[in-house]
Amino acid sequence: MNRMIGFSTSCVRGWELAPDDTVKLLTKGGANGIELAFTSLDDLFLYDSYISIKGEKLLRSLKHVSLHAPWTKIKYADNVESQKVFEKLRQIKERIGARFIVFHTNVVEDFGVLKYYELNPLIENIPSFDVSGLKELQTLMEKFDIGLCFDIHHACESDPSMNLSYKILEVFKERLSEVHVSGYNDNCPPVHQSKSRKLIINLLRQIPENIPIIMESPIPKDKPEYLDKELQFILAGLQCELKK
Repeated sequence: MNRMIGFSTSCVRGWELAPDDTVKLLTKGGANGIELAFTSLDDLFLYDSYISIKGEKLLRSLKHVSLHAPWTKIKYADNVESQKVFEKLRQIKERIGARFIVFHTNVVEDFGVLKYYELNPLIENIPSFDVSGLKELQTLMEKFDIGLCFDIHHACESDPSMNLSYKILEVFKERLSEVHVSGYNDNCPPVHQSKSRKLIINLLRQIPENIPIIMESPIPKDKPEYLDKELQFILAGLQCELKK
């Protein structure tokens, strides 16, 4: 298998690391992908102040890189603030060779602008999403030619039985472009510690090999070994090795 598996920078958000150090930490164990998650506008616009040429070179060497657009204190539409965010995201995307930019659906008021700025956007299912919204979301994706970032944790929040998760994979198999995975029970634990870990692995086995998998669980600063344990658990579950 030639999987693309990596961590979101949100996994170590509480560690207060510089972007360079974050990228090194999340890739030193062998992960060949990464998602740069910009929680806020400050995170996004301060990026250039902390990332180095060497750091961006490391990012470009990975098999998969994506960006997660800010999702706090922002509503995306045809306005000046959104335009500034889109332009900044586009600049970073081009510099580091990112494939996609992920957006939460609940902060996008005008999906047409995502297409206009050539961001290669993905929209992520959010916790309030349920089966009744499948057709609406499918119509939205087709109208604006947008792909899906499937968040397993969010789907499980809506339906712990995982029936919704399998339905999403069935309905959106042509639009599926990236998967977010984390444990499903209290406080979003690492998959390897989750009570649902077997169910999660079974679901991940249904993901096509060409779809990148991004691990999102918060990792405690005093448990850095959890990063390697999480990666190795996913790899063992999928019975695969990673190639740089």
